[in-house]
Amino acid sequence: MMTPAEAEAKSKGYTLRGRLAFIEQRYGAERIPEVLARLDEEERKVLSHPFSPSSWYPLRYQVNLSAAIDQVLGKGDLQLCWEIGRFTAEFELSTIHQIFLKLGKPQHLLKMGALVWGRYYSAGRLAVESKGDCAAVGVVHDFDPLHRAFCMDFAGWMERTLELTGAVKVAIRHTACRLEHAPACRFEGSWE
Repeated sequence: MMTPAEAEAKSKGYTLRGRLAFIEQRYGAERIPEVLARLDEEERKVLSHPFSPSSWYPLRYQVNLSAAIDQVLGKGDLQLCWEIGRFTAEFELSTIHQIFLKLGKPQHLLKMGALVWGRYYSAGRLAVESKGDCAAVGVVHDFDPLHRAFCMDFAGWMERTLELTGAVKVAIRHTACRLEHAPACRFEGSWE
C-alpha cells in the first residue's frame, strides 16, 4: 500500500525541462506540442508555458511526459525512456559537475548517490551498496514509480552517469520492481 508521502511524490522542474530538451534536441521543437497533446489538461498547461526548474511538480508530470515521448517518438515499448534517462544525466549536469565526474571514480559517485536522489525527488530514498570495484546495487525505497517509464528512465540515467565517471561497458539491470509487488525497485550495475 502506498504511503501518503508516496502518493504526494513530487519531482523538480529540472526533470521536466530535461525531457523537453530531449524532444527539442533529438526531434525538433515542432514535435513538442504533439507529445504534450498526450497529457492531461493540467500537465499541458504547465508544460506549455515557462516554469521554474527549481520548483516541485507532481511526479506524474515527469512520468507521464516520459511515457508520452515514448508513445509519440518511440516505438511504445519504453526503450526511448532509457534514452531519455541517458540524455538527462548529462543535460542536468553543469560543466563543473561533469569535470567532477570525470575526475572521480564510479565508487565516489556511489557514495554521493543517496544525496543526489533528494535533489530531484520529494519522496523515497536511494540506497547504494558497492559490490566491489566494478559493481553496485541501488535500491529505491519508499517510492512509487507510477509507471515502468520511470524505471527505464532511471536505469538509463544511472548508466550514463556511470559512463561520465569513465566507466565502460556499463550494464544496468532492473531486477526488482515496486510495480510488480516487490518491496522496492532494485537496480544492479556492473562496469569495467
